[in-house]
Amino acid sequence: MANRFIGMDITPGAVRLAVLGQHRGIVTVIALEQRPYANPGELPGLLEAMVPGGFQLADRMIAALPAGQAYARTLHFPFRDRRKVLAAAPFELADQLPVTLEDCQVATLTPQVVAAGARTTAVAVANADIEAFLSPFDQGQTPLQILDLMPYALAGGIGDAIGSGLLACITEREAILACLQEGRLVDYRHVPLNGQTFDHQAKGQFLQESLLFRNRVHSQGPLLLTGSLATADLVDRARESGLAAELFPLTIVNKPIPPAFVPAVALALRAGKKVDDRCFNLRQGPYAYHGEAATLKRTLYGLGGLLGLSLLLLVVATVLDYREKDRQATLLLQQMTQQYREAFPGSVITVDIPLQMQSKLQELRNRAAALGIDSQPRMLPILKALSAVTARTPYEVEELSCDRSACTLSGSTDSFDAVNRIKEQLGAATLFGKIEVAETRKGIDGSHIEFRLRLPLTARGEGP
Repeated sequence: MANRFIGMDITPGAVRLAVLGQHRGIVTVIALEQRPYANPGELPGLLEAMVPGGFQLADRMIAALPAGQAYARTLHFPFRDRRKVLAAAPFELADQLPVTLEDCQVATLTPQVVAAGARTTAVAVANADIEAFLSPFDQGQTPLQILDLMPYALAGGIGDAIGSGLLACITEREAILACLQEGRLVDYRHVPLNGQTFDHQAKGQFLQESLLFRNRVHSQGPLLLTGSLATADLVDRARESGLAAELFPLTIVNKPIPPAFVPAVALALRAGKKVDDRCFNLRQGPYAYHGEAATLKRTLYGLGGLLGLSLLLLVVATVLDYREKDRQATLLLQQMTQQYREAFPGSVITVDIPLQMQSKLQELRNRAAALGIDSQPRMLPILKALSAVTARTPYEVEELSCDRSACTLSGSTDSFDAVNRIKEQLGAATLFGKIEVAETRKGIDGSHIEFRLRLPLTARGEGP
């Protein structure tokens, strides 16, 4: 089953949704949807209708707060211990911000080791902004597991595709200029657009900011434009202003992604990666997502109830089956007792019937063996065949043992040639099959030859 990653780009008046699937490491586009909305309370129902098949338990959904709602700082420490850096980061961040952290949610990237110690990025977002954003989703029980921050979420999703360069993401909500090096965000500039029309004057202001930002970060590459307001006209304006600009080309499995959906697709890609050193998740502490855990808990309770009912039914079935088998065993014992008394009249039952019956059968086998009428080979014809050979080739029999399939003859004679003659003469008898010489050797005194023959029995040599 493929995993689904859902990224939603929420701008004033419109929401864009990207649903990606991943199966065996291959990412595919399942759906790209855009819908208008009047107020945030409409979003939960609207999103569920936009997702093919509705939300599933394994889905991972992500959204991102605008860059203008966060205070971000790059922090440097003279030590490298990860735990110490994460513990000291909030205090260092508090010294650099114009607000207190009491009413803020603080998040920190995984520290990076540098020559002078360690470096990390920490952000502070007002609790009120987080609560206002999450409130519709929590009330509508929408499975929003990740709340990231722009433009860090973009770097986590499409940073590797960009590598090093400048990225401009322009939507109805904001314009962001981001500088990336080897897929990591190293600097950015936020230009708020909410409530403004991206007209000729706004475009000129944005391009001027882009020139200043490019000069500040000393970037030589082209300016990659993406977002719902990134158009070919804006590319032409940028080139007229002296910027080498182009629309960011994003393709997933030969499917080109329109610029308006690149932010949503980048969020979905970020949801499928472990990028703690590039991105944030503000769904922590009091804002941690519990919907999936609650659903899983209800599912486990239901499975536990079904398992308990199944065990109860299994116990009842086992008891009934035991009672039936006990009844059958009682009837069988009665039948065996009756048959034993009929087969051995006058015998006293002193132990279990099966054991006593086996003892009687063994006694009968011993008596049959003494009379030569048991299932063992008929010994008289075999002894006659062995004696007939003795008259022509003298030998002494030291041991003779027989079972249902063969006899083993151990003895001694004058020479090796005598052993061969004994084998040939016994092989002429119809009682035996192909005779094998298992062993021949000189005796200790050297005056005779000891041998051992295996005599396979034919049907004529076996008992009835």
